[in-house]
Amino acid sequence: MQGGNESGNIRPEGNPTDAPNEFVCENSEFNRHPKPYDSDNLRWGDTDEESLRVDGLSFNYGETAEISLHANERGTSDSFNFEIYTENGWRDVRGVVGDSKIGYTDELVNGGFTWELELTEEGISSASNDTIPLEVCPDLVSGRYRFVFWGLTGDESVAVSFDIDV
Repeated sequence: MQGGNESGNIRPEGNPTDAPNEFVCENSEFNRHPKPYDSDNLRWGDTDEESLRVDGLSFNYGETAEISLHANERGTSDSFNFEIYTENGWRDVRGVVGDSKIGYTDELVNGGFTWELELTEEGISSASNDTIPLEVCPDLVSGRYRFVFWGLTGDESVAVSFDIDV
């Protein structure tokens, strides 16, 4: 499969106009999801082997975003980050409380996968099939969000972004 032949959206034009200064959880025991991908190997929408698309570029809080991956490679469907753009860069909105270790199931991606993410705190948490449930903290705010899939074999990761109005 050659990337770039899929229908759908990759990201809005231009920079977001309402980026929050920070995205900080007030719970001092909250540990944000790590960023296991290499930013230098992050591609918007396509790599040579996979394509990632989202069905819209702007959503209201509570709507469902459909994110589709088309790939020849194998990987796990829950190997993703869900991030918000802040004045200090991209930060995952999810994490765990305390010393819980984040683990992943082995739901395989082979040829593709589609995530249907309800754009609420609970919806994003429930879409994360981790063995330890992830929480969203603090609550979502209006802004630009990015879905980064890093669960395929190889060095490259692929991303899409969209705006959420809360």
